[in-house]
Amino acid sequence: MTDISEILKSQKFLEINSEIRNGVKKCKETCDFFSICGGGYISNKLAEHGSFDVTERLTCKLRIKESGNILLDYLESEYIKNMKR
Repeated sequence: MTDISEILKSQKFLEINSEIRNGVKKCKETCDFFSICGGGYISNKLAEHGSFDVTERLTCKLRIKESGNILLDYLESEYIKNMKR
C-alpha cells in the first residue's frame, strides 16, 4: 500500500499540481468572476480541454458567468427603477 507522503512527492502528482496551480493563476489574472468560483471545476478543465492548465470552460460560461451576468443585469435594472421613484 502506498503512503500518502509518497504520493505527494511523486513526479506525476507534482506535475498535475503545477498544472492545476497554473490554470487557477490564469483564471485569477483574466476572469472578472474569479472571486465567485476561485478557478474551480478542475475536473471540467481536464474533461473539456485535456489539461488542467486552462481558463474558461463551458461549465464556467454557463454556471458562473451567465448566471452572474443575469443577476447583475437584474440588480442594475432594479436599482435604476428604484432611483426613478
